[in-house]
Amino acid sequence: MAEGTSPASPDALAGGLRGATGGTEGATASMTATRAPLRVGDPFGTPTTQRPKRSVVSKVAPGFVATLIYAAGAIYAYHRVLFAPDPSLPACNCGDQAQAVWFLRWPVYAITHGLNPFFSTWQNYPKGFNLLINTASPLLAVVSAPLQLTIGTVATFTILLVVSIVASALAMCLALRRWVRSWFAAFVGGLLYGFSPYMIGQGSGHLFLVAVFIPPIVLVLLHEIVVVQRHSAARDGLLLGVLLVLQYFISPEVLAMTMVVGACGVVLLAIVRWETVRSRAPHVLVAAVVCAVICAAALAYPLWFQLHGTQHVVGPPHPLKTLALFPGDLLGPVVPTSNQFLAPAALKVHGDALVGFNPNENGMYLGIPLIVVLAVFARVFRRRRALLFFVAMAVVAGILALGPQLVVNGHHTGVPLPGWILQHLPLVKDILPVRFSLFIQMAAAASLAIGLDEMAVRARARARGPRRTGASGSGWWPGSLSERWSKWSQSWQGSWPEWSRRLVPLGAPAVVAVVALLPLLPAEAYPPARTSTPAFYTSAAVDRIPKGAAVLTYPYVLAPESEWNLTFQVEAGLRYKVFGADAFVPDGPGHTGTSTPTPLAPRVVERLFADAYTPVFARTRLLTEVGKPTPPVDATTVAALRTFLLRYHVDAVVVDSLGLHPQTVIGYVTDALGPPVETGGVWAWFDVPHLLAHTGAGTPGAPPAPPSP
Repeated sequence: MAEGTSPASPDALAGGLRGATGGTEGATASMTATRAPLRVGDPFGTPTTQRPKRSVVSKVAPGFVATLIYAAGAIYAYHRVLFAPDPSLPACNCGDQAQAVWFLRWPVYAITHGLNPFFSTWQNYPKGFNLLINTASPLLAVVSAPLQLTIGTVATFTILLVVSIVASALAMCLALRRWVRSWFAAFVGGLLYGFSPYMIGQGSGHLFLVAVFIPPIVLVLLHEIVVVQRHSAARDGLLLGVLLVLQYFISPEVLAMTMVVGACGVVLLAIVRWETVRSRAPHVLVAAVVCAVICAAALAYPLWFQLHGTQHVVGPPHPLKTLALFPGDLLGPVVPTSNQFLAPAALKVHGDALVGFNPNENGMYLGIPLIVVLAVFARVFRRRRALLFFVAMAVVAGILALGPQLVVNGHHTGVPLPGWILQHLPLVKDILPVRFSLFIQMAAAASLAIGLDEMAVRARARARGPRRTGASGSGWWPGSLSERWSKWSQSWQGSWPEWSRRLVPLGAPAVVAVVALLPLLPAEAYPPARTSTPAFYTSAAVDRIPKGAAVLTYPYVLAPESEWNLTFQVEAGLRYKVFGADAFVPDGPGHTGTSTPTPLAPRVVERLFADAYTPVFARTRLLTEVGKPTPPVDATTVAALRTFLLRYHVDAVVVDSLGLHPQTVIGYVTDALGPPVETGGVWAWFDVPHLLAHTGAGTPGAPPAPPSP
């Protein structure tokens, strides 16, 4: 508390900070100094009266019940994957899912083997790649290490998705208790945030974008620092710095978005309440300095390694032209996608076509009922400044989600938007703009919760009798209805049980909540995709590969069509290194970022081993004519393979029964190294240096029969 202010009792402070409603039950206390404990429900309002003390059980029970409901919803969303008879991932064992599983395992392997968790040559051998310019989440990896080492990384990945949704919803619910009295209102806000279209879309595989339990806590701390200021600035700055550091090691992208939206919120407060904000500026400045010191100390090396370390890229990892393929759309908030259950099929098709035909990235959908409810709340409860603030922040986040220029129904209008500025700022230019929809959902959740809380409080006031003079806000009950409600409530007040009398005022808020949220109901549970890992990778046979050895695998890991080999590598405990990668590497012009590594010479080998890919995508990336057959098994290709194996010190070659032409590859390698060992559903050649020394080029012949399962 600033010098010269009179202290308030701890109970009074606690009562005020747990949330006030805007006037119906909070009597205005006299202010004895220039700064008194502020009503949290009204950012720059008057202090509130003390709340009655409650037992520990009554305080904890609502949060516990909310957690159980969130957990039930999250488990249902992933139940087909969690309880699949075979190891499975959501939607597919490819693309971002396989990549995320690999990223989850590497830090655990690196730390336990004394390696750098931020860099690895276990993909893209021999060059390696920088994990900090990719979507790795080292904090989640380290925290989940005991689980990974017991039940496996594939199962841990899905469990982390479930836990992330529950933790995010609960964090939002608890954060909203700062602005609302009603646990029901806070629960609904957490439900909207944790199961929003943004979360459902990203939940198929983007763990780093689903673990968003820190932003609601940052919201509370920013409110504490900028508005309430009941603690020391150093203490709040320290906590904020720690939270930002933790968020960096979960997702630098979410951290950058959180900082941008947080800065916008502070600017918005300064615009509407400049004098009050200016008086609190010294406290904010001290907290900001402490936060900056903590972040600089903890993130100096990671940021240096990200920007200048081994295999760093020049400019953003995602080329801006790639980000431009997924623009937010002005129709996004009102047009559903296939991720919603209660929507006409034609509208779903239309919504899927927005945001670059990627419904999983289109998290902007709110639905017309929710938008109407929030607009009515903003009009009727306009004296609730917190409500107006969050509605305004939903608009701000929506503008940021639209990106650098306005897009309407897939049409680029050319109208510039503030997002254009972000594309020219370091560390934030790589944000995919539509992912700001996370904060659209957060602001909408807060607005809805505050509005429902106001409804519940006023309903309780009506139940006790006619409206009293001095209640703040505009009335929304007609006078005759108010009188009838009062008479009816008094008739049952003495006869009904206490718990039932508490539930009755929640009737109208519950109806409004259902109407607002029903259009957002997810379409279905995530489908399971078997990893189909050959037995070789989880058996003792894989021990024939020396630890840390380079292995040439078919299919070659290069594009989303065959990332299953990354999952196999994880299932084998990262015993060996692989050629190719699904990661950003500095192989673009001028060391800019690209997700497709440059093929190694001799290129004929990679053309054959990458044959599992979609011809238009992979073969054009490999500079091979689209539709051209795989290289023939002749003396030239055999010699190229032997050169490749010698040059890169390959210790083993493993061919899976996947891809388009495994038999051709088997014949190719057989002529170079001799017949394979058939084991655990794969064809393998071990101790390649020995085979190269004792086997000639051979004569092309028929490929061997497929191995037994």
